[in-house]
Amino acid sequence: MLLDRVLAEAWRRDSPLHGEAHWLAVATTGLDLAAETGADPQIVSFTNTAPTDCTRDQSYTVTYNWQVLNATMVTVEIDGEASSRTFSPTDSLTLQYICNDWPHTLWITATGADDRQASDVNVVSPNPVSATPSPSN
Repeated sequence: MLLDRVLAEAWRRDSPLHGEAHWLAVATTGLDLAAETGADPQIVSFTNTAPTDCTRDQSYTVTYNWQVLNATMVTVEIDGEASSRTFSPTDSLTLQYICNDWPHTLWITATGADDRQASDVNVVSPNPVSATPSPSN
C-alpha cells in the first residue's frame, strides 16, 4: 500500500513541527478548503524539499512535487508571478533561493475536465541562522 511505503520512508516522521500531526493538519485544511470552494478534494497533493534552516546568504534548492488527479491542466504561480511553463498533472519544479530572501510561495491550480479547480499553496520559509563563528586562537 502506498501509505505504508510513504510512512516507512518519511523523513522526520516524529517531528512535532513537520511530522504526522502536521501532515494530518495540512490534509484536513486542504479538504476543508476544497469543500468550501466546491473543488474536487482529490485533485492536488503537494510537497517540497525545503530545509528547515540555513546559514545567512547561503543558497539552497527546493524541489516542489505534485500529483494531480482528474485534471486536464496545471498552472503555477511563483512568488505572485505566473509561470510561462506548461506543467503536467504529475510534475515537479526546482528553484534556487538565498536564505535571507524568504518566504517564498508556490501556488498550483489544477483544472478538471468539468472546469472545477483546486488550488494549493506551498510556503518555503527556512529559519536563517547566523554562521557559526570560527574559534579564535
